[in-house]
Parts: sequence; C-alpha cells; structure tokens
Amino acid sequence: MRYLYSFLLPLIISSSLLAQSTITGKVVDAESGDVVPYVNIGIIELSTGTVSSIDGDFTLKYESEGDSVTFSSIGYKTKRITIKELKSTPEVELESKIYVGEEIVVRAQSLGKLKVYGHKLEKKGGSIGYGNTELGTEVGALINFKKPTLIESAHFTVNFTGADSMRYRLNVYKFEDGEVGENYLKENVLIYGPQKKGTFSIELNEYNLVVEGEVMLSLEYIEAINEEGKSGMMFRGKQVRRKSKANLYMKYTSLSPYTKPEYVNYQIGFYMLGRELGK
Repeated sequence: MRYLYSFLLPLIISSSLLAQSTITGKVVDAESGDVVPYVNIGIIELSTGTVSSIDGDFTLKYESEGDSVTFSSIGYKTKRITIKELKSTPEVELESKIYVGEEIVVRAQSLGKLKVYGHKLEKKGGSIGYGNTELGTEVGALINFKKPTLIESAHFTVNFTGADSMRYRLNVYKFEDGEVGENYLKENVLIYGPQKKGTFSIELNEYNLVVEGEVMLSLEYIEAINEEGKSGMMFRGKQVRRKSKANLYMKYTSLSPYTKPEYVNYQIGFYMLGRELGK
C-alpha cells in the first residue's frame, strides 16, 4: 500500500518543520512523588506530541513559550501548562483521579454465547501500518455493540512484525457523535510487540469490561526500547467498496485527533470476543 505512506508523509514533514525547539521534563505523582510512565503529552494546536518513558521522562517539540502543553494519563486528572511554566518547573505533578462508575452485576446465567465483534480477516490481504514513528501514534478499529457486552479478549491480526522491542498500549474508547471519547479501561494494558505474524490475543477478563454502542479498539505505540523498535508493525487489512463498511481510524501523534482516512475504504483485522448481558 504505497499510497498510504505517500499520503501520510506530508503530515509528518509539516509537523517536524513547525516545531523548531525542544524541551525536556519529568512527570510525577503529586502525592507520592513517584514517576508516572506512559503519559500522553502534546500541544494540541500544533498536532505535536509524545509519551513519557517508563521513568517519566519526556522530550517535546514546541514553537513558542506561550504554547499550552496538555498532560493526560489513565488514573490522573488532565493538566495544561504553558511552555514557559514548564521551563521554570520541568517536574510536572499530576493529581490522581477517582473513577465513580455505575456498578454492573454480572451473573453467569445472564451471559449470552461468546461472539466475535469486529473483523477477523482470516484470509490473506493488504497491510496497514502506523503513520510514523512518533510516540502516541495509534491504529484503531470502530466496532459496534448493539447491547451491553462483557469483553473477554481483544485480538489483532499481524502481517508483519519487526523486533520485539516495541511497547504498545491497548485502548478501548467510547465513540459518540463521530468523536473518540473516554477510555473504558481505567488502568494501562501494556503489550510488547509480537515476534511473529499471525493473530495475537490479549485476555481482558480481569478488567470486567462492559461496553455498549460504538467502540474504538486501538493499539497505541508508546515506546521503542532501542533503535530496532522503530521497525514498525503491519496489520492485515481489506479494501471495501462501501465507506460504511470501513472501520479503520488513525492518530498520528499523542493527543492529536483521530481521523478516518478519506483516500481509501479499509477494514482492519482488529476484533474482540464478548458475551451479551441479559436482563
């Protein structure tokens, strides 16, 4: 799919030309002082971003001291400060967030049969890759759940994989009114890149994950352990004639918006296994 990369390249170049300066810092827990790894960090207006390392460190591109930097992480309140403030206090403190949600009681007798949601794409097909090597870039699939469904696992069909020195985060977002919303997951689900092509699976039973309506299942690229980790990963895809059948969405860096490619209608081999909840 050479046309996929020729389309993305101008976006990558324009983003790198806008940001002429860089700043470094560290993200810590406001109460304990412990480092906070894998925080999404970005200047939304410039579509430039990154992800903090396992040690909480980060490097970010910016244009001016007035640029506003957003820090967003599962389990913490979102924070915004200017580059000027970040220069004076490079250690950024995040306050923990308490989640209060509706209690859902799941009884074995109320569960339906195990079903596939999304597209398995078992036959060989085309390939879809990440738009670039920016931390925070994501590839996602839109999946519809007509009834409340208890998710047991997530699955991703891989055509090509590089070194196993890449780390990803699994995300399951609400999708409403054409926009990606809150993450159903309330803690990080981290994955090392698979070492061989084929379908790899993530068990999710321990998270008691119940979803309904349209959902975005994604893999977010958050860390390259070494240079080999930038070799990327390609997922199985299938071109479809009708736009309504396409489920592919992409995000090009941390905190940038999700977009549905307009130049091609594609399904991607992401799917979930789950059981509908009875009354």
